[in-house]
Amino acid sequence: MASIGGERTVEIDAPIERCYAIAADIDNAPSWQGSLRSVEVLERDAEGRAVLVNTRSDAKVKEIRTRLRFSFEPPASIRWVQEKGDMSALEGAWQLEDLGDGRTRATYALAADPGRVLGMLLRGPAQDRIRDFLLGDAAEGLKGAPSTAARREAPVRGSTLGASGPGGQPPMSSAIRFSISSGGTSSTWLAMFHRCPNGSSN
Repeated sequence: MASIGGERTVEIDAPIERCYAIAADIDNAPSWQGSLRSVEVLERDAEGRAVLVNTRSDAKVKEIRTRLRFSFEPPASIRWVQEKGDMSALEGAWQLEDLGDGRTRATYALAADPGRVLGMLLRGPAQDRIRDFLLGDAAEGLKGAPSTAARREAPVRGSTLGASGPGGQPPMSSAIRFSISSGGTSSTWLAMFHRCPNGSSN
């Protein structure tokens, strides 16, 4: 079976609770995941969290639609799986680790079977785009989200979260692991999941 797998780990100068709150706010994910065009919440749990959503994503060569079910294990883990949509199968997760001193290690992972039709879109330069999609926006977006929110709130609350690095992003170190198995692999759809905005790939 053709599959795509990717993982990226970043270290963020913000407490684990803050990072978790941002990642778990599925309704507002398009504000920091650049390729995620829209989220439609279909179902919430007793705590008001979005647990079943329709998503629409810009995958450059194709718009991807998926219905995802989320599960939450605060403050360390968020997982999701596709119930229906353009992929044959898709699942992903955030894993957060408290590093102490108000810092967090965040790992973003995806595993998917794009199916035969979407797999045919993965040709030549599309492979590089898939790699960028998997390794870029989600982790980088979460990295930048705490400092972006702090700058927005500062005039009202007079507070910030952590020190900012170049361009207002929190300093971080990153480790990347990526794998693609061919044979009908995926299309740029992964942008959807987790292309994230306010950060730049290393």
